[in-house]
Amino acid sequence: MGDHGNRYGKARTLMQGKLEERLPLFSLTFPSWFLEKYPGISKNLKINTNRLTSWYDVYATFRHMISYPDVPTNLKHGQSLFTEVPSSRTCAEASVEKHWCPCLEWASVAPGHSHVNNSALAAVEFMNNANLEHQLSANNCRKLTLKDINYALLERPNDKLLSFKQTNDLLPAFSNKSRPHHKDFCRYQIQFTTSPNNGIYEATVRYHKEWFIVSKGISRVNKYGNQPECIARDLPHLRKFCMCKKKAVNAHASKDIFLVLVKCS
Repeated sequence: MGDHGNRYGKARTLMQGKLEERLPLFSLTFPSWFLEKYPGISKNLKINTNRLTSWYDVYATFRHMISYPDVPTNLKHGQSLFTEVPSSRTCAEASVEKHWCPCLEWASVAPGHSHVNNSALAAVEFMNNANLEHQLSANNCRKLTLKDINYALLERPNDKLLSFKQTNDLLPAFSNKSRPHHKDFCRYQIQFTTSPNNGIYEATVRYHKEWFIVSKGISRVNKYGNQPECIARDLPHLRKFCMCKKKAVNAHASKDIFLVLVKCS
């Protein structure tokens, strides 16, 4: 099993790569006697292979194993895979954030549109601010700037849920029966490149009443290699955002060197 699919490389820049990152392989194997003894569980497991599930459900399943035959009821997220997952389940119901949801439909948007450019700038600012939250990364990581916008997508509801007609200058056109009430709300997914680290990122940004709100789940599409080595041990969550100004400007590293010098004297 894996907590994500392929995250880096040329394939990841394509739509197929986007889906593979969000749909990791997970498999369950049971002895034949178990499936014969519990045919109801066997049936539900087969059904759930074609349903929207998440790692919260795996945790719920482990809890169910411990409490069986009682189904755990004090779960904040997730549903046991021993029970049938509804076919109508949405990402929100499965506790899957918008950025990671593979069930949305997207319409292409011109990278030069002002909303797209402002969304990318907001995402870069978000990453720089994340580095500034800690003294180690603030002192050692270079400031990122927007280099290119590779593509942009505008989220739109599934045709089965909303009668979508066309996209005209980023304003979705709907039938009169299903016209949305909030004209000043939309969500973008953008892929962009930053300088000086040549990092390729994918971010989800929500536009609401002239504000651009960045989802914290920003993906880095290409490998960062040893770019963040000065903060990698202490701040692993910032590795994808950080390009070190120079090597080993690290409080722990300086202490180690000091100890070595004392020992050798």
